[in-house]
Amino acid sequence: MKSQAPGLTRGVGAKDGKIEKMATDIKKDYIKEKFKNVSAISFSTYHKELMINFTGFESQEDLKEFADFVFAKIKMRYSHMEDPPTIH
Repeated sequence: MKSQAPGLTRGVGAKDGKIEKMATDIKKDYIKEKFKNVSAISFSTYHKELMINFTGFESQEDLKEFADFVFAKIKMRYSHMEDPPTIH
């Protein structure tokens, strides 16, 4: 017997979209559970900028994973910096 991904039902065809939906649901549940303690605040500046601050990550790696997820979701490129930028 072939191994099966958790949460997927054997015998469901890939063409009917159910497998993709189940995989998406599993990922959505994973994201909700992993980042359940993360909260955010957003505000605008005088120069038409939007600032969003997320807090509550358990580790630095979680912060990067969350940023990758958020920016992929809105289809926006971004650059992750380990240290804050310096302004001269």
